[in-house]
Amino acid sequence: MDIQTENLQRDLQQTYFKQTIQEHEIEKWDDCNCQISKKTVQITFTQNQQILYLQDGAIHRKKQIHDTKNLEIFSNMDQIENLLWKGQNGLNKEKIGKWIISWYGEVLVSVGGYYEIGQKHGLWKEMIQQFQIYAQVFQVGEFQHDLRRGQWNIIYHNQKMQFIKIIQCHIQYIKGMKIGKWDTMYCRNFEKYYKQIGGGSYIQKQDGNSGKYKMWIELWEGFNDNAQVIYIGEYNIKSMKVGQWDVKYYQKYDNQYRKIGGGTYVEYQNNSSGKIGNWLDLWEGFKSTAQVIYNGDYNQQGKKIGRWNILLLDKFDYNSNSKIGGGYYEEQQDDTSVKMGMWMEFWEGFKDNAQVTYVGGYNIKGVKMERWNIWHQEKYGDDKNNQIGGGQYEEQQDGICVKVGMWIEVWEGFNDNAQVTYSGQYNLNGVKVGQWEIMYRKNEDEPFKKIGGGQYYQQRKDFSIKTGGWIEIGVYWWQTYNGDYNEQGIKIGIWKVMDISENKKFDEIIYND
Repeated sequence: MDIQTENLQRDLQQTYFKQTIQEHEIEKWDDCNCQISKKTVQITFTQNQQILYLQDGAIHRKKQIHDTKNLEIFSNMDQIENLLWKGQNGLNKEKIGKWIISWYGEVLVSVGGYYEIGQKHGLWKEMIQQFQIYAQVFQVGEFQHDLRRGQWNIIYHNQKMQFIKIIQCHIQYIKGMKIGKWDTMYCRNFEKYYKQIGGGSYIQKQDGNSGKYKMWIELWEGFNDNAQVIYIGEYNIKSMKVGQWDVKYYQKYDNQYRKIGGGTYVEYQNNSSGKIGNWLDLWEGFKSTAQVIYNGDYNQQGKKIGRWNILLLDKFDYNSNSKIGGGYYEEQQDDTSVKMGMWMEFWEGFKDNAQVTYVGGYNIKGVKMERWNIWHQEKYGDDKNNQIGGGQYEEQQDGICVKVGMWIEVWEGFNDNAQVTYSGQYNLNGVKVGQWEIMYRKNEDEPFKKIGGGQYYQQRKDFSIKTGGWIEIGVYWWQTYNGDYNEQGIKIGIWKVMDISENKKFDEIIYND
C-alpha cells in the first residue's frame, strides 16, 4: 500500500461519521497516448458511512463502508468503476469467510481467499495494487495471521495486455518480509519470452526489517513499452541509496540502453539519504515521443535550488538537446525550496505532435498566481507558438491559489490534428460552475466550433456536480456520449454514443439511477 493511501485511510478513520472531502491521486490508462497518466479524484466520506469517488463533477462510484479498519481505497479509475469485492462481515463488521472479486460484472475464477476475524489466512490469489484492464496481474501465495509467508508467484492473465508486462520472480517471504534475490522480468511488445531487466537482493537489517542491499536495477515508476527506463545504483547496509545512480533508456532503433540522466546520492546524519549536486531527472511524462528531462542542482538537504532547465533530448544523439522551458527554485528558511517567479512548464500530455506548454508565475510561497497562458506549437507548422487557452489564479485565505473566472483548458487527448478545448467559469473557491463548452478545430488554420458541453451545479461553495444534459468526448474527438446526469451527478437513462464526423449513432449505454 502506498503512503498516500495509508494517510487517506487513517484520516478517514479519524473522521468517521463526519462529512469530509479529500483529493486523491489515481492512475488512469490514457488510450490517446498509450500510457498510464495521473489523475486527481475527490473522495467524499459521508455521514451515512459511504465513500463517493468524484472526478470533474461526476460520481464514478458510491460504496457503503462496513469495516473501517480495512478501508479499501482504489488506486486507478478502472478499479473505481469496475472492481467489486463480495463476501460477509461479522458482528463487528470485520470480514469473515470467503471473499471473491467481480471484475467488469463477472466473477473472477479462483481469485480471492478466506478471512478469519478480519485477517487473511491460507492460500490467496490477489490483484496487484495497480491492477487494471491492461495490467491484469495477480499474486499467489499463503497468508498466516494477515502476513505473507513462503513462496509467492506473480502471474498475469490477459492477452490484451500490450504495454505493461512485468513480473518479479524468486519471491520469498519470511514473517511477511521480502528476503533474498528478486528478479524483474519483462516481455517486450511482439516478443514471446520474458527477459531479466532488473532486480537485486533483500537482507534482514539490524532493526529486524528487510531492505534492499548493494547493486539494484530498478524500473522507473512510469515504465512501459514506450518508456523503458531503469535506474542503476547501490543501497548501503541501511538500505539507503548512496553514490552514483544512472538513469538509462532502452532505445528501440539500436536495441540497447543508453544513459540519459542520473546523479549522486549522499547519506545524511538523520539516517536517510538524498540527491545532491547536479542531476538530470526524468520528466513525469517521459516516453519515446516526449524524451524530456530536467537539469539542475540539489543542495545538501536534497532540495532543488537555482535554475532548473527543461530539456528535449535528441532521439539520435543524447549529447545534443534543446532547452525548451524551466524556471527558478528559491530556498526557504525551513530548509525547503519552492518554485518562484516566471516558469514555462509542460502540459502532462506533451509529445511530438502535442507541444503544449503553460507559462506563468509562482509567488514567494511557491504557488501559482495571477495569469497563466496555455501555448501550442504545431510540429509541422510555421514554428509559431499560438496561445490557445489559459486563465487566472487567485490566492485564498489559507494561502492556496485556485483557478477563478473564465478558463480555456485543453482536452487530455489534444494534438495537432485534434485541437479540443474546454471553456467555462470557476467560482472563487476554484470549482467549475455554470455552462462549460467543448470546442474543436482540426488545425490552427480553422476556427473553433462547439461539439459538446453541459452544466455544472454548485452544491456547496467548494463542491459542484454535472447535472442535466451533457455531450462528452470519448477516446477520440469524434466519439461523443450524449445523455443526462441526475441531481446527484450520476449518469441515468440512455446515453447515445455518436460518431460526429459522420453524424451517426453507433451504440447505446443504459444507466440505472
